[in-house]
Amino acid sequence: MHKIVGLDIGSYAIKAVELNLTKAGFELSQFHVIPSPISALESDISELTALSESLSQLFTTNKLATTVVTTIPDKILFSYVLELPRMTEKELSKSLEFELAQYIPMPLSEVSVAHQILDISDSTKPDTMEVSVVAVPKTVVSKYIKLIENSSLAVTAVENQITSALRCLTDPQIQLPTTMFLCLGASGTDFSIVHQSSVRFTRSITIGGHVMTRAVAEKIGFEEALAEEYKRTYGLLPLPQEGKVRVALVPPTEALITEVRRAQTFYNTRYAPDSIKRIMLFGGGASMPGLVEYLATSLEMEVEVGHLSGSLTFSKEMLDREAQFKSLMPILSVSLGLAMRPM
Repeated sequence: MHKIVGLDIGSYAIKAVELNLTKAGFELSQFHVIPSPISALESDISELTALSESLSQLFTTNKLATTVVTTIPDKILFSYVLELPRMTEKELSKSLEFELAQYIPMPLSEVSVAHQILDISDSTKPDTMEVSVVAVPKTVVSKYIKLIENSSLAVTAVENQITSALRCLTDPQIQLPTTMFLCLGASGTDFSIVHQSSVRFTRSITIGGHVMTRAVAEKIGFEEALAEEYKRTYGLLPLPQEGKVRVALVPPTEALITEVRRAQTFYNTRYAPDSIKRIMLFGGGASMPGLVEYLATSLEMEVEVGHLSGSLTFSKEMLDREAQFKSLMPILSVSLGLAMRPM
């Protein structure tokens, strides 16, 4: 039985999901969430060594498969949707060299580039096409792969977070309305607008869990560890006795809403008015109490937390943890999607 691990290394936690690849489909055999010893991929060598040791201990202690698929944080990527004249794939490869030189602030020889022609026709612009392009510095990819290989793991693929999350948060057999996905991480929030399974817009901002926690700590005078606990327990719930936590969280949440509206305005102006129908949240911050209701009221839009979509069976050892796994889907969606990546 072939096994593979989806490995998502965040600035707050390391998430690992191990799947058995069977003839019947995917079977969950293990999942783990442990604290991350680093604050960012750009950490110095001592922190990277600590991360490598954490990975080695995680995989050795739990006897996880050493074949992994991992992700590069979206904030490190250059991601664009370009409108270009219609052309062949061969012509496109040459054209992209010129186009990307205008967008990427470093020599193209120093980045790895992947592109996809979006299969969405626009009858008003029959002579143009849209191309989704993702580029990442080669030094970042090399550093990331070396870090994982130093933990005696074999990396089979690296991809961006939204591509992974979509595999388990959406059903490819069902055409969903245009959706804005918000990955609420510790160090920031990543925006992705998805239409007919194609990512049409991406953006990253620095408003994330750490900003929310600091807001609570400064407002109430708590140490950050206690502020984190209060944020996770009370969040934006309008509780009279703990309303001070909500008061502290409103300013950064409103700043997040402002960025959502900007992304919404840009997309609706470029494509169609009111074309974004809903927002789906995932990442560690998605489960903050009261957040869904606050966003839905402020944005006057359907807002939901991502949940498992599609088929996944559970091994005998995991049957009694099925409910726990599903409750952690906002956190585990990227690592699960990575493990589901076609080989």
